[in-house]
Amino acid sequence: MEQKRELIIDAATRLFRTYGYNSVTMDDIAQEVGMSKKTIYQIFENKTDLVDCSVEKTMLEIRNTLPILVGQSENPLSAFFLIYNYIFSFSPDNSPMVHRSLRKYYPACYSRIENDVLGLLRELTTVLIQEGIEKGLFIDESNADDFFLLLSNQLFSLMNGWLISYETSQIQRLPRKSVYYALRAISTSEGIHFLSKLNDQPENHS
Repeated sequence: MEQKRELIIDAATRLFRTYGYNSVTMDDIAQEVGMSKKTIYQIFENKTDLVDCSVEKTMLEIRNTLPILVGQSENPLSAFFLIYNYIFSFSPDNSPMVHRSLRKYYPACYSRIENDVLGLLRELTTVLIQEGIEKGLFIDESNADDFFLLLSNQLFSLMNGWLISYETSQIQRLPRKSVYYALRAISTSEGIHFLSKLNDQPENHS
């Protein structure tokens, strides 16, 4: 039973991240996982229950992955790029539709994952900013809370499609540019030199 449960959650999560939480039906999930809808309802009470489990899976994945990315990074500058690129990877083409559908139709689930992710990002930002100051990459006046609020608000606005107008290609570029400009504002000359090399690397939208 547990194996079936995990298979269903995995299938639902793939569909939700691609088509949005409201558009995907229980019939779609049953077809994706190769089970009858009756079998799914024997394990999950309803779609909201399944969305909740999918969100929990996503939060666990994020909590486990972000510290690993930080540990693999060359320094705090590269760590910030890795972190936010990973956060944006949850929606193909960074589609705001996926995030809006969760926020609109499952607000409790959205609030839970938003608070969880933002809490973790705030913790990591505090550590990385301090490390960057100690390594001479960030100016001494750098404030972790201000930096976090500025960057997280910009990027979550992009994820939710709160723009005057946009095209997919623009959405794909803006997260990386937002991270770059936010980091450049608090970087020393040494930090800017390293940041320029990071910015010259090809963008990865996978």
